[in-house]
Amino acid sequence: PILPFRDGWHTAEVLSVDGDSIHVFDGQVTMVLRNARHEVDGKTVPLTRGKIQLQSEYAEIFYRAMEVRPLREFPADRRDWVAIGPAGEEGFEPLLDGAPLKGWTMCGPGRFDVQDGVAAGSGLWWYTARPFGNFILRGEYRKEPGGGSGVVLRFPDPGQDPTKAVKEGHGPPPPLA
Repeated sequence: PILPFRDGWHTAEVLSVDGDSIHVFDGQVTMVLRNARHEVDGKTVPLTRGKIQLQSEYAEIFYRAMEVRPLREFPADRRDWVAIGPAGEEGFEPLLDGAPLKGWTMCGPGRFDVQDGVAAGSGLWWYTARPFGNFILRGEYRKEPGGGSGVVLRFPDPGQDPTKAVKEGHGPPPPLA
């Protein structure tokens, strides 16, 4: 059984079956990963087996009561989280195609330009064309040295406050000062 949050300790549970995973923290589903894959010798290979890693960035962390057991299928109370849409390559829609590019809005200072399907720039640039429920977002990125960059999800309309997405959304931690 999952232990309740107590005495400053949080509970974490990751369920993983055939390339899909459900991440549960303090009893709440916080992330779902579908169709995990990686490149091996230039070929896309399903990521269905591998090691387990515990890590911390920016601060010391403590772990306790870590345990693992085999799982053949997701428990009935979690299946709905991974039973949405196809798990393969079908159904993806491009977000950086079209001229003029529609659906993207700049928040605060900065600028992004798109040329040949490549967006380049800095600042908070967010997709306003529609909200997304459960989804797979994928793409490629290249980052210049220094600074902090990333993808932030599930934040409220930031208005003109570019810090709102990072403070109220799900994304990478801010860079060290």
